[in-house]
Amino acid sequence: MIDTSFQPRLVYSMPDVGRDDVPLQIVDRLRECLFNGELMPGSRLSEPALAARLGVSRTPIRAALQRLQTEGWLEFTATGGYRVRQFSRGDVASALAVHAALEGLAVRLAAEQGAPPSMMSQARELLIRMDLLLNEAEWCVSHFDLFVARHAELHRLLVKMAVCPMIDNTLAHVMAHPLSIAANVFFTSGRTLPDVRQSLVFAQEHHRSVLDAIKRQQGTRAEALIREHAAWLERHLHMADQPATVPFLTRVAS
Repeated sequence: MIDTSFQPRLVYSMPDVGRDDVPLQIVDRLRECLFNGELMPGSRLSEPALAARLGVSRTPIRAALQRLQTEGWLEFTATGGYRVRQFSRGDVASALAVHAALEGLAVRLAAEQGAPPSMMSQARELLIRMDLLLNEAEWCVSHFDLFVARHAELHRLLVKMAVCPMIDNTLAHVMAHPLSIAANVFFTSGRTLPDVRQSLVFAQEHHRSVLDAIKRQQGTRAEALIREHAAWLERHLHMADQPATVPFLTRVAS
């Protein structure tokens, strides 16, 4: 019998940069720990403990903590050292709006100036792969996780279609902030896998509509659809309000 139970959850989407860069790998590993609640909001961080945990020296840990403090994940304590910052669901919802505005601008420009054919082909191929995942007969959690990865990949591609370095650089900076991590995660409140799959089918219709608007050079429509997609993600965020469900958020009220 197929296990159809599925608790609300969110999935960390690893940035598509620095895969072979060890210092960046350490930063991303710590960022993932923060995201998953392994390093809880409000807790103080110890360089020796983190170095032992990741099996590295204190030097790259110190550099990683400095970067994470700049990104907004950490804050200095009055007595020195770092503490994990606390965020609410409301903070993340605001970040979703900022991300949607930038992504909306990107797809509008892509539509108005004409997206590169090669990128449109890549996007269509991604949609096909995502559809194939949703059509799997015995759908399971691993299919969901792979869909999430494809979802993040598709959204990165939509931004690249604008061929605008300023948007790329600005969005990369924004997405490094913890409040913007929501733009690369998928929230779901479905209690069973069939419920979750149906929700993803709905998301696919959003994606198809955005690509269609870009193809038809309907910039205003493409931007509006992206904002609608972000609003849909925000609704899922508000449904996933248990600390165990979204551990990287604080219990402080939003």
